[in-house]
Amino acid sequence: MRGGPRITATNRNWSLIIVGLFLISACSGTLENMASNKNRLDECSNKPNCVNSQSSQQDHFIEPLMVSGSDVAVQEKIVAVLKKLERVTVTIVEDHYIRAEARSRLFRFVDDLEFYFPESSDRLTTVHVRSASRIGYSDLGVNRKRVERIRQLLEVSDG
Repeated sequence: MRGGPRITATNRNWSLIIVGLFLISACSGTLENMASNKNRLDECSNKPNCVNSQSSQQDHFIEPLMVSGSDVAVQEKIVAVLKKLERVTVTIVEDHYIRAEARSRLFRFVDDLEFYFPESSDRLTTVHVRSASRIGYSDLGVNRKRVERIRQLLEVSDG
């Protein structure tokens, strides 16, 4: 019998699983031309990993956020709420537009969040929102839950 570790089928399988998980976690996806047209958020693809308040597809539609205050005040509220969320980084803040990235805890997958608010008065601002996974197929409802959590936090900040 020769010395050294014995490679079994079980050890080989675990090695392949670990390498596969490493490769998957290293793929954060790339940002495609998001918000190229600031008058409208990009439509969701056919994958069930995106919600959009401007979507014409019922499966992807989510109600826009209605936030009290002018567009400048609302922008400040949204940025403050996003900074409270774990693993969320605000990447762009422009007039009437905010973009942020949310990373998953385990594999560090990136979801993109966009907020666009073209309609505003002194009392109420309509905020269109899009939250989408960069890679993968299903997000198990994570993007929809995130937007609803943001909606809830904005309502608390108004109260």
